[in-house]
Amino acid sequence: MKKRMLAFVMTICMLMPFAKAVDITPYRASDYLVGYGVALTAVGDGEMRITYDVDGKGPMKQIGVEALYIDYYDNGAWWPYDTLLGIKNPDFYAYDALGHFGYAYFNGKPGVKYRVTLKAYAQGYDGGFDTGNVTSYEKECI
Repeated sequence: MKKRMLAFVMTICMLMPFAKAVDITPYRASDYLVGYGVALTAVGDGEMRITYDVDGKGPMKQIGVEALYIDYYDNGAWWPYDTLLGIKNPDFYAYDALGHFGYAYFNGKPGVKYRVTLKAYAQGYDGGFDTGNVTSYEKECI
């Protein structure tokens, strides 16, 4: 238990400066998930980077990203732009792991604002599972 708490505290400490720099959304938690978060960064030349982190309450059979829903802002409303699914991106998941951290990229249009919703997933060894959603702050593509 102490090891897990220490690992969680160290993860949060490591993400603190990162969170400020890229406007990472606050962590959420659930039955199988300690927390999960997502951030969106404009890399340049229309490239956008999604950074995600999903952490379990212990070793999980499978943990990671079920889906990333990308929206763009136009005429005062958010509209669907693209969806990246874990089933089509095997690197969105880790197996027999405490958590999963990773990146995904997409091409946007400079000057357009985007946001991304992370659907986190964790399956325990008991057969139970849980999901949760969190949406990033908006970021303008450059």
